[in-house]
Amino acid sequence: TLRGRVVSKGDRIPVSGAALSVHGGMRTASYIYGGYGHETRATTGADGRFEVKGVGAGYGMIGIRQTGSSPVIYHPYKAKNAETTDLGDIEIGDGATVKVQVVRMPGSKLAAGVLVQLDDQSFNTRQGVTGEDGEAVFSGLRPGNVYVQLPDRNTRLDSNIAVVDGETRSLRVTLGGSALKGTVVRGTDPVPW
Repeated sequence: TLRGRVVSKGDRIPVSGAALSVHGGMRTASYIYGGYGHETRATTGADGRFEVKGVGAGYGMIGIRQTGSSPVIYHPYKAKNAETTDLGDIEIGDGATVKVQVVRMPGSKLAAGVLVQLDDQSFNTRQGVTGEDGEAVFSGLRPGNVYVQLPDRNTRLDSNIAVVDGETRSLRVTLGGSALKGTVVRGTDPVPW
């Protein structure tokens, strides 16, 4: 069993009706970001509290969406075997926010299921997976600089993003933006275009 309470950062007001998507039961933390594991859904009550039964022991990730169109906030956890794991208060909102949108070429198609990682100046790492809208959103960040990378693709972007409390920064990442260049030939003779 996994329990906790979702509150707004700063004023700590309970967030009722938030949709939770819990992926759990992983043996190592690296697997939870790829969308593997058993998924359980729940909703916070009027007091912001939630309880999810049947969550396996090991590492997991909770995706929290405050309203239908709001971004998903990801929160990692580790559950113990045959025990109730209390996550305490999970703060959402306020702080700085970074939105990373990933698209695929050709045609700038939104890329769902891409692992995105943010590292801050204190070597704190946060990871999230892009949703159907191609976005991974990281909220409640400390002011300062963050670095973005796509670990599944061994890609560290040259993006040092300065984040400021209460502001949102956006970054769009394009995958597969390379183009083939060459000459079309018939036999050994170039074919004109």
